[in-house]
Amino acid sequence: VIYIARNPKDVFVSSFHFHNMSSFLYNPGTFEEFADKLLAGQVIFGKWTDHMKSWRNPDLEDRILYITYEELIQ
Repeated sequence: VIYIARNPKDVFVSSFHFHNMSSFLYNPGTFEEFADKLLAGQVIFGKWTDHMKSWRNPDLEDRILYITYEELIQ
């Protein structure tokens, strides 16, 4: 498995815009309100840090190549 991680700031901005354009998701409110919801895990995809931790499981270490987007474009 190749896991490509994104910069947390980019994830936040992208999620905010995705919520704004999607008719099936709630209105995210202001940028600041959405930040509070995202950090609390009150968004459709849950808490970003929990997602990241689940992929950094030591039991899976030898089966996952973990790389960031920034490393890919170098």
